Amino acid sequence: MITTPDLLSQLARIDEGRSDLIFRAKVEFDSAAFLAGLPDVGLEVIPSKDGPLSYVVDGGEPADKSKSTETFDFHTDGLYRTNLPRYVLLYCIDAGSATVTTKLSDGKLALQLIRKLPEPPRLDKLSAVYVARDGQRYPRSIVQQHPATGEDVLAFGSRAYFEPDLTGYPAIELPTLREAARAGVTLFDAIDRCTCYEMIWSAHELLMFDNLRFVHKREARQRDTDRRLLRVWLAPAK
Repeated sequence: MITTPDLLSQLARIDEGRSDLIFRAKVEFDSAAFLAGLPDVGLEVIPSKDGPLSYVVDGGEPADKSKSTETFDFHTDGLYRTNLPRYVLLYCIDAGSATVTTKLSDGKLALQLIRKLPEPPRLDKLSAVYVARDGQRYPRSIVQQHPATGEDVLAFGSRAYFEPDLTGYPAIELPTLREAARAGVTLFDAIDRCTCYEMIWSAHELLMFDNLRFVHKREARQRDTDRRLLRVWLAPAK
């Protein structure tokens, strides 16, 4: 098990020009020391609506999927923000029954799979409209350009719906309802096929990944009110 200063030293060596970060470690995590040390390693916190630290706990709030241990399908974090968090850090305080896992899928590879199809759907003509827990709606193009690498990646929510992206296309070129439905099926088939990592949690486990390259999901066989994760959104310091 490493200490929080050890963790910060390792994060200081992250290559911001790469998008394939999946970092895992067993850590004696001190949240106050971690937050205080971030400026020294070139990272900053991107606050969520819960503040700099968010606890992923089954709190009985049906509208807030982060406060649940039910299955929550693949998604990108922070879709209500103009600039998406670059990294998601999850730390296990209590694994509970250890039956609720976290899975990652490689959005870059999924998009490449889709584009190799004989008749690929035009995902660039669609937006995924994320519906926040307060009911606010946030449309975002499904195909995004990674800000560090320039590669095309995917961004979408689980609690969301598709609508035509009205930016830059005349109405005659917008996808039909059938085309949009087919695009959704094709998208999730590719995402499922590109699942690349599964985290079976135990206490003190930490997982950090590039939120723009990888979409993630929570998979559960049953609810677990004892499971408790800490979540932090991070980005390279400006």
